[in-house]
Amino acid sequence: MILMLMVSTLCGVELSAQKIDRASHNLRFVFLDHSPSLNSASVIERLRNLRDQALEQENALIIYMPSETEPFIVKFNVDEDGSTEKSQSDFGRLTHALNLPSHNMNIDIDRKKVLELMQHAFTNDSKLNYMAVRMEFYLTSTFWDLGFNESILAPIYFALDVPNMQQENDLYFDVYADLTDENMPKNPNFGISNFAGINERIELYDISELNY
Repeated sequence: MILMLMVSTLCGVELSAQKIDRASHNLRFVFLDHSPSLNSASVIERLRNLRDQALEQENALIIYMPSETEPFIVKFNVDEDGSTEKSQSDFGRLTHALNLPSHNMNIDIDRKKVLELMQHAFTNDSKLNYMAVRMEFYLTSTFWDLGFNESILAPIYFALDVPNMQQENDLYFDVYADLTDENMPKNPNFGISNFAGINERIELYDISELNY
């Protein structure tokens, strides 16, 4: 399958067989752009609610926050050998970091790591291993200022073959930002060239619309 070959190539890892049944649960993936304009308190509240929902409903949750060469990664109900104790510890480290100064991205590491974290959600025949998969990106104006809309988000979108996967699967790719931020571009996009119509395919929501 083209999708999995692309992910495997970009991640530099081989695909492995799934060991746990995910077909009766959902997966939510959250990507955090931690820049000074991020409303950390509000995001932490959101993350705590998502964590509690994941534990209560036994759904899978992955939270990813770039931080140079050592990104913060929190996983609940994802790995067969994962422990809730470790997940809670990782969650505590991440929420603590959100109260510190911003964390920088590393384009190559962040693209590859996100694809690596997501590859388990897909089968070799363009299906989902979960009932539904929702990817949420909480971004700031800095994300656009530094061109990460084209260098990080767009490559992830196409490497996962989101447009085609969405036709037959419950796959959601949601992007949130503070649209009232005066530093946001007037017409925030995901590629100046609008490759494959990506700017019409991805809808940008105001982060205030998040259901906490």
